[in-house]
Amino acid sequence: MSSPATRARLGVSLLFFLNGFVLANLLPRLPEVRAALELPPEAFGLVLACMTVGAIGAFALPAPLIRRFGAAPVAILGTVVIAVLIALAGVVVALGASSAGEAGVGASGSGMVVGVWVFAALYAVIGFSDAVVDAAQNVHGLAVETACGRAVFNFFHAAWSVGSVSGGALGLGAAAVGIPLPVHLAGAGVLALGLTGWALREDRATRSWVSAGAGAGRSTVEVPEEAGRHHREPHPPGPEVPRGTPGSGASAVGRGGGGAAWGLCAVVVTLGLLGALGEDIGMNWSSLFLEQVGGVPVEWAGAAFVTALGSQFLARLSADRIQDRWGAVALVRGGGVFTAVGMGLMMLVGQPWAVLVGFALSGFGCATFVPIAYAAAGRLPGFKHGTAVTITSWVLRIGSLVSSPTVGFLAAWLGLRWAFLAAFCAGVAAILLAGRLRFVSDTDR
Repeated sequence: MSSPATRARLGVSLLFFLNGFVLANLLPRLPEVRAALELPPEAFGLVLACMTVGAIGAFALPAPLIRRFGAAPVAILGTVVIAVLIALAGVVVALGASSAGEAGVGASGSGMVVGVWVFAALYAVIGFSDAVVDAAQNVHGLAVETACGRAVFNFFHAAWSVGSVSGGALGLGAAAVGIPLPVHLAGAGVLALGLTGWALREDRATRSWVSAGAGAGRSTVEVPEEAGRHHREPHPPGPEVPRGTPGSGASAVGRGGGGAAWGLCAVVVTLGLLGALGEDIGMNWSSLFLEQVGGVPVEWAGAAFVTALGSQFLARLSADRIQDRWGAVALVRGGGVFTAVGMGLMMLVGQPWAVLVGFALSGFGCATFVPIAYAAAGRLPGFKHGTAVTITSWVLRIGSLVSSPTVGFLAAWLGLRWAFLAAFCAGVAAILLAGRLRFVSDTDR
């Protein structure tokens, strides 16, 4: 029989895996969606933006849901909702394409077919639900990490990376063999529902263990569950703040945070944004950089993307052991050095080998910034349970709207080779911010 710690880690890992897996099934087939709905590039871009708009609109919801029902149930139910919506999206695209064909209306006409509007609405609701799941699964993962008594949080984000790659590979394979989009997404949804049931079983089997372990010797936030009853969610401790200062004590928790707490929150969110910028460059700009700066043929340019994604995955697999031994401060500082050196090497040398080595270093370096930002948010003093994690998730989604345009603007101004100065500066900033993160792991205290 597996230990409670192993089963709890498995349950959380499944949730993170599914969060990456479900949506990634659709992403490789988005060109097919655009063609089926006869959308011009500008209209298709607006449709895709609906997901981010929906996610931003969910800002106020995750924290109260987590306090009311618990992080794990919210994450599990949200995953079910996303799986169903993804399956529905395939049906909507097929019906919308059929309607457009029968009516003879293209997106270049005066109006859009109903299918386009319904798909856009579904995409917004998917983004809304994903924002709720993202916050809930990170809060639940922090509770499990606290109960385990050692760093395991980066492993959960590695599971998300595996899910994204698996979902994307399944989507590519389905498109390659000609499986219709509705059939493919329905099958992926059914598979996701089965794995969600597995995660639910593991959560139920270890819920009392997680609550006892996460709550032992730690503060808790008591919130109403239903009339006459109370549900106590484990609230991992933050850094010690002297009594009488803003953000200290139970009163600060009740008010939602004081000046000191908000200052720390700004540091945490900034670290997350630095990591998100590095990840965005690796995902969206690496292949173009290797082609245009490194001079590699376009058919081989994807090697930079594979290198960046692979090094991020390896970093998240090894980060927990590094954090347990040397602490989060050393992990972030080392990551900042790797990121700055990698970006500097690419810009200064520009040869194919330097580009690949640079993306390996920078991908490895920045991979832990977002997980550590979430872990730090879950331990901030002066916030109601789940609130700081929700804020972090929300700001990171806003950051995703501006990171690629920022790189594009720099590329137009300085040239693509020197546009990566933004990521170089992100690495330097991470080194400078690291000292403020001593409350994340016991090794730093």
